[in-house]
Amino acid sequence: MYSWREQMRRTKSYLRGREKKKLNSPRQVLFYEKGRVYRAYFASGKMNYEELAYLHFPKRQMRQNFCQSESYFIGKDGFYAKEPGFNVTMGEIKRYNGFSLLGEARVKLAYWTFIWSRRYHKYVLKR
Repeated sequence: MYSWREQMRRTKSYLRGREKKKLNSPRQVLFYEKGRVYRAYFASGKMNYEELAYLHFPKRQMRQNFCQSESYFIGKDGFYAKEPGFNVTMGEIKRYNGFSLLGEARVKLAYWTFIWSRRYHKYVLKR
């Protein structure tokens, strides 16, 4: 399971945090289907699908974990085989782009540990 920051998600550099969150869901996955890229996300008690114009993979090495296929999932670290059609399940979302509250807490804990240890060394130990 990935933290929120590690997920494959939609971003727009000119949007604020709240506006970016509206474009994303902790329960979403990107996939390729017959020449088009889609985002499947679970909201309002049902699976929703949205077509995307393109994907940008900044400095990300991706593995291909299947043979030539007309449809596949696009995960954080690679491409994975998918059954053709708009039939994405919650299990597949969790497997290929899952959100983990524990993973998110681990990232925040590491961040705040780093910040407070720097402050401690800077303000307490140097006096």
